Amino acid sequence: MGSRGDASDTLGTCPVCGRSLPAHARLVTYHGDGWPTLFAECADCDEIVHPR
Repeated sequence: MGSRGDASDTLGTCPVCGRSLPAHARLVTYHGDGWPTLFAECADCDEIVHPR
């Protein structure tokens, strides 16, 4: 992870407002049924979301 702001610095987008979610917004990551799942907090809409 670098300071260039490339795609690896983001988790995806917020499904509520569409904002790009930076990596530091991640709250939790866990594995269920062999697949990783993560949740992040969106600073724009103040929701806990599963990034797209």
